[in-house]
Amino acid sequence: MANYKTHTVFNICCGLPVGLLAFTYLAGANTRLLAPFIVLFCYGTLFMSPDVDQADKYNSFSLRGLLSFPFISYSLLFKHRGLSHSVIWGTLTRALWLFLWFLLLFFFIYRYLPGPDTLFGTLYHFRVECFYAFLGLFFADFCHIFIDFFVR
Repeated sequence: MANYKTHTVFNICCGLPVGLLAFTYLAGANTRLLAPFIVLFCYGTLFMSPDVDQADKYNSFSLRGLLSFPFISYSLLFKHRGLSHSVIWGTLTRALWLFLWFLLLFFFIYRYLPGPDTLFGTLYHFRVECFYAFLGLFFADFCHIFIDFFVR
């Protein structure tokens, strides 16, 4: 099984260029959509990979531990190489988990949750950006699972 450094190097050096070529082919040269894809691909590679189900073992006082903080509780519910290593369901569960943490943070800051019209209206307004951001997460997970399959 590949380690964190192997996954990171493979995703950034091989997966990101391939993803950018596919992105350019699918979306054209739209830089407005390129940024969410790249940012979420890198975040997905470095801090939200399928191995985040082991976040309770990370050093809490490191950048990786800090940016993986929302997934400590995730790692207590999901076992390693379980649902988290499913390309579609793993990406969806981790994205939903992070979204719920953002809602919780929003609640603590503003003392209320955004209304459904505001929340879903904003998501609907930025639906294309959200889609390409999700594709960045999905492709980072795909690359991670791909390298897991070939490096044993």
